[in-house]
Amino acid sequence: MTRIQNRFLLLTILATLLSCQPKVTSKRSTSSTTATSGTGTLTTVPSGGGSTGGSGGTINNDCYANGVGEQATDYFTFDEIVQRGRPAGTIAWSSATDSRLSGQQNLFRTDSRFNMRILAKASPGKGSFPGGVTCNYAALPYTKLKVKARLRLSTANTAFKTYTFDNIQVDSCSNVFEFRPPPSSAPWVIELMDVQWDYSCIAYTQGGFPQVPQCPWDYVWANDCYELSVQWATDDTRDIPH
Repeated sequence: MTRIQNRFLLLTILATLLSCQPKVTSKRSTSSTTATSGTGTLTTVPSGGGSTGGSGGTINNDCYANGVGEQATDYFTFDEIVQRGRPAGTIAWSSATDSRLSGQQNLFRTDSRFNMRILAKASPGKGSFPGGVTCNYAALPYTKLKVKARLRLSTANTAFKTYTFDNIQVDSCSNVFEFRPPPSSAPWVIELMDVQWDYSCIAYTQGGFPQVPQCPWDYVWANDCYELSVQWATDDTRDIPH
């Protein structure tokens, strides 16, 4: 059996249990802007627009528009964040532990502005990716992602603030969120977690199970991969247009 067929079998067993339960649906934000993803490295935004990344998709040029402000440095884009699905509450990616950012934590220092957004890309499919991530299965065609981000000081164990970037269409970027942290000499840390996709619910509906309680979102399956990029602006950079 394929992994999808296995899940359909489990849903068949659950169907009887769920048949007497009231219909459960989830509400979600529908705000987003169009975009695409990048180069697989840490860069300032290239003038002239979009680029391609690990999955070969092309993000809308608006997501790579030049920053706003008089600073010499544009906002930062960090691409080719490829991860497998993880359970709720588990950190999927951290700017403090990605080896490609080793020695560059000063890029996360700021006294007031820390604006951020997420770019969603299609699954890269099978392959080996930065951070020792291995994807063993063919890409599954999710159409959007939902990502929780939290910002914490490198000297703290708890988050300063969390925000969920909702309904990020593939090859698009999310809205920009302003974390507005207090002044600090220590760098800040971006942590991404609770990554969800719409693919499970699409597959369940096509398989005859349109009323799965967690839908329209579900956590990315543990053996499958997704790809995204992160953009952020600080006091020392031009701002992300929004």
